[in-house]
Amino acid sequence: MTTSHVNVVNVILMLLSLALAYILPFHVFVLSYAILGPLHYLTQIPWMHKRQYFIQNEKLWRWIAGFMVLSTILLMFSFGYIHIAIPFCVAIGAVLSQGFKSFVFWIVASLFILMCMLSLNVQIAAWIGLFLPTLIHVSLFTLLFILFGSLKSNDTWGYISCIVYVICVSLCFMLEPEYSAQVPDYVTVGQENFSKIIREIQNILGWSQSSLSKVMFLLSFTYTYHYLNWFSKVNILKWNEVSNKTWVFIISIYIIALSVYFYDFYLGLKFMLFLSILHVLLEFPLNVFVIKSLIKHPWFRKSVS
Repeated sequence: MTTSHVNVVNVILMLLSLALAYILPFHVFVLSYAILGPLHYLTQIPWMHKRQYFIQNEKLWRWIAGFMVLSTILLMFSFGYIHIAIPFCVAIGAVLSQGFKSFVFWIVASLFILMCMLSLNVQIAAWIGLFLPTLIHVSLFTLLFILFGSLKSNDTWGYISCIVYVICVSLCFMLEPEYSAQVPDYVTVGQENFSKIIREIQNILGWSQSSLSKVMFLLSFTYTYHYLNWFSKVNILKWNEVSNKTWVFIISIYIIALSVYFYDFYLGLKFMLFLSILHVLLEFPLNVFVIKSLIKHPWFRKSVS
């Protein structure tokens, strides 16, 4: 397929994700996270590894990858703002620094800034820690990737897909599904695992506790399309071009994950939590790379001026 064809498919996937999320906000979110999520993590990490996680420094990128793995292990025991913010700052330094000295300087400076932010406004700091690896990861960064790809290909349908995506997210804030279907146990378990982010979204936007289906509509659309967007761009990103051994590993872990979900859904969520957090942290350098590329693009400079 050509880039235009892929962008047309993505517009269709956006509308499909929106419709499904509106009709079955609870079911679609949990099933997308449980079924599409693991396959996304397992295919994206080898793709990023093959590209040195978009870190140009030949010596640094392996250390950064190791640091992200260590950070993921620590996050399994204590999930907080500072534990998410530090890996993101490290990713910024790894992508933007010209050498090792500037990288160290950036880390020291960013740690000082983080401590100041934490002491000045604990609530904002908590929001960053909660939303950066979740809603921001699957919505804002997804939009930036779509925009980056559209500018790179200069495809009309790419620009249309950006507009459609913004409209879809806006509709998630405006519409509230009238959902009355009985929620199965596995959906309740999945929902409980995201209870903290659900409550914070309700508090920030001033939505009442009865607007649970509205929050799930937003999460359902953003997560579902985030995964589908990745799978639809296989011809562009070439994420399928890995060794046979890697594919055996991917398929094996994926089958195990689905089996654990089938046996005990709660246990399955815990089983895949490490991989979920790891892929977010390893993607931080890519996020920074895309933001850097967008800022350097002539279109952005013209817009600012």
